[in-house]
Amino acid sequence: MALSLVSARALDPTLASLFSSTAGPTSQPLLRKQRKIDRDHKNQSRLDEANSLSPAQDSDASSTAPVHARKRRRRGDDDDLEGAHLQKIARLDDKERTRRETEEGRERFNTNRTTSPDAHSDDDVPLDIPLHETLSSAYKDDANSAEKDSRTVFFSNVSHQAITSKSSKKILLSHVSSFLPSLDTGDVGIPHKVSSFRFRSTAYSSQAQPKRASFAKQEVMPMTTSSTNFYVVYSTALAAEVAVKSLNGTVCLDRHLHADSVSNPARPDHRRCVFVGNLDFVDDPSNIRQASQEEGQKPKKSKPAADVEEGLWRQFGKAGVVESVRVIRDQKTRVGKGFAYVQFKDVNAVEAALLFNDKKFPPMLPRQLRVVRAKNLSKKPGDSYRDRAVADRPRSDSRTHRQGARNSDRQQGRKSSGERKATGANRIVFEGHRASSNNKVKLKPMRKGGSSKAKAKPKNHSSRRTAAWQDSGKKKSRTE
Repeated sequence: MALSLVSARALDPTLASLFSSTAGPTSQPLLRKQRKIDRDHKNQSRLDEANSLSPAQDSDASSTAPVHARKRRRRGDDDDLEGAHLQKIARLDDKERTRRETEEGRERFNTNRTTSPDAHSDDDVPLDIPLHETLSSAYKDDANSAEKDSRTVFFSNVSHQAITSKSSKKILLSHVSSFLPSLDTGDVGIPHKVSSFRFRSTAYSSQAQPKRASFAKQEVMPMTTSSTNFYVVYSTALAAEVAVKSLNGTVCLDRHLHADSVSNPARPDHRRCVFVGNLDFVDDPSNIRQASQEEGQKPKKSKPAADVEEGLWRQFGKAGVVESVRVIRDQKTRVGKGFAYVQFKDVNAVEAALLFNDKKFPPMLPRQLRVVRAKNLSKKPGDSYRDRAVADRPRSDSRTHRQGARNSDRQQGRKSSGERKATGANRIVFEGHRASSNNKVKLKPMRKGGSSKAKAKPKNHSSRRTAAWQDSGKKKSRTE
């Protein structure tokens, strides 16, 4: 009793109040096996309740879907992990062995079929895999390539719609084959038709991917130019020859076509040709205007899209019959270089075309044109820069320098000064009178001093005395 009193007095009341409000000791967590036993008891009790239901309750319970308890597989201490792993490996080895035996049997069966004399089947014929014409050996042969070039026709100023639209493509193919029914097959017996065709020199919007992919996706950029080039391979050389004559200058898809042979292209004639400068580099400069606005520059007025090549066909067609229009462009980007050549069928049309100089023809040709006669650009001996530089090179009086110059000329394949004089490629013509017996020009004789000019009269006293003495001496010598 005394101990209890002492302990009650020794305890702090505030500390005792904390222990008075506790929830009691915590329960010990159940072990894994104990949880499994409790779960089995619960499942068994549920089964007993389901069996003890009345028939009415049983029918009601059957209408609802039974809830199956999810059982999780527990791996006990007595599981043989190593044995299970070895069994899995054995099963995989059996599958691999059966697969290998199946393949070997199939190969053995195929070899027996090919070696047996009675094996005659269409399945045994080797497949003829088609190749592109540029990869075939026939294309690499010079004779075959020359023969194919004789059947190929080049078309320029073809509309981009033939690439982006199937209906426009059909119209173009029907146009290039419109003259074929009127041709006679002749003794050869080969029908005239279009064997193949291809588009080239097309401006695409994406430069990162290959051109084949851009062509398949129809990613054409008409802002650079609205035209492209088109090659057609006919079945006969006669059809190609007639196509150049009958289709050149015709209109297809609202554009004038220029047709020319690949094997025998028409040579330009400067007498029937004019040079047209100050042309637009691109047909639609809307992207350039947009970029300038983003940089902060003042926005320019939007202008309708131009069409350089078709505009030259239509405008210069008023001066005469146009034979060809060649717009010089970059090979990769297809951006124009600002000039073109227009060739007529008649020489007299050049005079009428020169009247278009310093004039604008919007909307296709919105800039002021510069129209002049085309020059003959054929190369002649002595016209190159190297020949002119050699002719203008200063001569040296040093014998060693002249010998060294001759040696360098021989090493570089150039002619020496003596050979150039003999050939007459760089002749020097002196202007003046040629000496002859019938020449009536009187030349003034030069005096002893070497100057043809008369001496001036003496001005001072000493010079006059000297002159008088010289005259007196001359007179004495004459009298003696």
